[in-house]
Amino acid sequence: VLEMARKDERKGDWRSALRRYRRLTGLDPDDAALHVKLGDVCLRLGHPEDAADAFWTAGRLFTRTAFDEKAAALYKRALGLAPDRRDVREALVEAYERLGRTQDALVVLEDAADYMEGSGRRREALDLRRQMARLDPLELTERPPVADLQPEFHHLTDADLETVFSTGSLQGAQDMR
Repeated sequence: VLEMARKDERKGDWRSALRRYRRLTGLDPDDAALHVKLGDVCLRLGHPEDAADAFWTAGRLFTRTAFDEKAAALYKRALGLAPDRRDVREALVEAYERLGRTQDALVVLEDAADYMEGSGRRREALDLRRQMARLDPLELTERPPVADLQPEFHHLTDADLETVFSTGSLQGAQDMR
């Protein structure tokens, strides 16, 4: 079946290749390479959500076998296709953390926070910025003021916000009103 799927790809018969790769991943769900191929074919057919699912599954399989570099690359690819996917974002941040790539994890979180803010999802953006502060509290001073994300917190100084985020609780912000 694998050789037939590859032959379908060479011929440009993406629908047949998709059918075959789905069958193959059903027969061998732990083969990360098959999930990557499935994702590639899904992209060719214009199915980014299905591709993101396949890349995320492949990333999870690589994570289970401690291939965090490969997993991170696949999570990043999936996140590019489905920026709303919290599970993919969390998996990518965790992979970066295991690899000691804190700056890359912060970039993922900051991009997600910017995306959420631009989508009008301010609470989620605030939560992501709080996660950034927990990951690297010193980075907080380099980021845009979090008070801009929540108008009800405009009265807080940056020092107050840093205190709130270092404790990991927004309860402190409400107490400072």
